[in-house]
Amino acid sequence: MKKPGKILFFVAIAMLLTLPALADSFGAPLTITESTTIAAIMEKPGDYLGKPLLVEGTVVSVCRSRGCWMELSDGDRGPTMKVKVRDGAMVFPMSTIGKTARVQGVVELVGAKMPKEGETCPTDPSLYRIVPTGVVVN
Repeated sequence: MKKPGKILFFVAIAMLLTLPALADSFGAPLTITESTTIAAIMEKPGDYLGKPLLVEGTVVSVCRSRGCWMELSDGDRGPTMKVKVRDGAMVFPMSTIGKTARVQGVVELVGAKMPKEGETCPTDPSLYRIVPTGVVVN
């Protein structure tokens, strides 16, 4: 009778040890394989507006009240970009801070008018964010 209990105990421990290695997924599965850097987006944001892309970076902050946004960084001193969802569409836990996130979505311009044909896009990085369709954090 003790053997099944021991086996169950070791199986439970093995499962608990593998949990941190599992990735957290939010939204739709990622289908784009080649990632674009945040620096590249910030250099020529007009080239990326409204186009599906994949961005990979370190989560540097998360919305504390609803988990409705997170901010990604290319590196230690690299540029950052906000990933914002409609409240409740996805909820990013605070535990994602410091982890690597892969985000698929589109870049949108916030708080400014879309430039007309031939006009340049605003250069202020705070005016751009990614609206995700899918996110994987590990």
